[in-house]
Amino acid sequence: MDEVEKLINNLTSDSSQTRTDAAFELGRRREGRAVEPLIKALQDDHEFVREAAARALGKIRDKRAEQPLSEALKDPETAVANAASEALRALGVPIEEPEIKQEVQAKEVQVKEVQVKEEKKVVVPTKTKVILAALTLIVTVICGALPLLQLALLIVSATTTPGYDVSGEAILSLGIVFILIAWGVIYTRILKRYTDKS
Repeated sequence: MDEVEKLINNLTSDSSQTRTDAAFELGRRREGRAVEPLIKALQDDHEFVREAAARALGKIRDKRAEQPLSEALKDPETAVANAASEALRALGVPIEEPEIKQEVQAKEVQVKEVQVKEEKKVVVPTKTKVILAALTLIVTVICGALPLLQLALLIVSATTTPGYDVSGEAILSLGIVFILIAWGVIYTRILKRYTDKS
């Protein structure tokens, strides 16, 4: 029995340390005969043995190890998964970096948190919006009534006071009235469209 066979046999030793040392040594020697035993070692109960086996397979670079190493990426132990990742890269298999995965997952979590915050924002009920809009319109109408009252007073003054010139003030009052009426019409249309969308 040569040295390589002894190392391969040591992969089934009762001692986890012996199994680990054997896997590392077989990887250092890049021994092709050890590929299948090392693939079996990826299922070892001890994480150090699994990690050593993955690193050894990465050094040997045998395509037979590609699928078992891909499955080892799901190993619950981070060290084993990282060793399998490095071994696959050595075999020329393109894989996603764990750090990149974590970064993408973190961004997805942030996006979800923003969406939840947006959904939790206080939304003013439609009825409240209508009431506020109606109050604003009423104030606008009242403000428009003042120039009309002023215009009426000017007409009365013109009829009761000889020589009283009301043309300038009348034009100003009418202008204000028309502006307010136009604003009221535009505001009403905007309000109608907004409430329809709500």
